[in-house]
Amino acid sequence: MAKVPLILLASSFLYAQILTNPVQDYINKTTLLNNILSNMRAIELSQKAQNGGKVEKSKPEAQLVKPTEFIHSGSALLPSKIAARTGPQSQQYLTGLISLYEQTARKDGFSPHDLAYALEYFVVNSYMTYHDLHDVEYAKDPRVKRGKDMFDRLTIINEKKTLKVTLYQERAVYQQFKATLGSNAAVLHMTDQQKQEVTELLAITFGVNFKAYMDAVNREDDRAIELARQQARANLEKLTGSPIERIKISASGIQL
Repeated sequence: MAKVPLILLASSFLYAQILTNPVQDYINKTTLLNNILSNMRAIELSQKAQNGGKVEKSKPEAQLVKPTEFIHSGSALLPSKIAARTGPQSQQYLTGLISLYEQTARKDGFSPHDLAYALEYFVVNSYMTYHDLHDVEYAKDPRVKRGKDMFDRLTIINEKKTLKVTLYQERAVYQQFKATLGSNAAVLHMTDQQKQEVTELLAITFGVNFKAYMDAVNREDDRAIELARQQARANLEKLTGSPIERIKISASGIQL
């Protein structure tokens, strides 16, 4: 049996340590995050999705100040706070997860300094993780490997293309969050720093699990892949208040 490289073992330990301790502590203690991610918010999103993605207009003054957006402080806020508990070696890693989030936002035409996009990023990409929809090497693709033969595997890879979340669908989810959060009293009273911290928290929470998933896929560790998928499931269910089987993403946005 081949030995797992020491660097992968260390990385896996770091992922688990960060995900189950300081980040989870931040989630549990961030009452603002709990307020804006309450089941009532999820119900509103579901109702709006069922109405064809139509949302009520925010008050003119709320639209003017764009309540989900924030002025960035100029540097990341959470990595140093979390690293104080996990060790200095994790600060660069955590900063890298925030950079991944920012790069993805800009590549897809979104502002990274927007709480609505941070939620969309978290939801859509966690959904992709749970359903094995990320772009990975064909020979290591968890979905493809479930195929019984070559014909079955080709069918699976074509199906995967149709199931992947499109940029158009992402924008629909973003608009849902933009409208819902824009009329949320908790969001309206958040400071720029608080919005940035919640944004970074979402980027880090997803990023830790995404890195764990991709590393597991690359080393073809089925058990670790499943652990990452189930973590994505738990994250989505906690955030939306809906079981994973009911969470769907389509051209009209997220449906719960």
